Amino acid sequence: KMTKRTKKVGIVGKYGTRYGGALRKIMKKFELQQHAKYVCPHCGKTSVRRQAIGIWKCNGCKVTFSGGAYELSTTVANTAKVTMNRLKKLNQAEQVAAVVEEKPKKTQDEKKTKRDDKGAKDTKDAKPKKQATKQ
Repeated sequence: KMTKRTKKVGIVGKYGTRYGGALRKIMKKFELQQHAKYVCPHCGKTSVRRQAIGIWKCNGCKVTFSGGAYELSTTVANTAKVTMNRLKKLNQAEQVAAVVEEKPKKTQDEKKTKRDDKGAKDTKDAKPKKQATKQ
């Protein structure tokens, strides 16, 4: 019968009593993240593994892509993606609103009738000029 090797330390048991407990706890968090399998953004399988620092490869679809050093996608990258998607949606909404608000262009006939109407109004409303009289 084999004995249990580690009680709490898990993957960082390889470091023994070296480096201190607090540092080993931090390292445990990072090592668990880097050795975990992640969901592939291309094929959807849980088969993305870390190749090297920042290089990740999906064993399902054989796609290699970049990511974080210890995890596939960092919190900063996620924030940037969310912001970019939000700005894209806003931009698309503004473009749709601009297309809806555009007025149809007037034809040449409509422009001519407006000009004719203005000329008619000017002749009706025009007041006779007063002539200056000399005294």
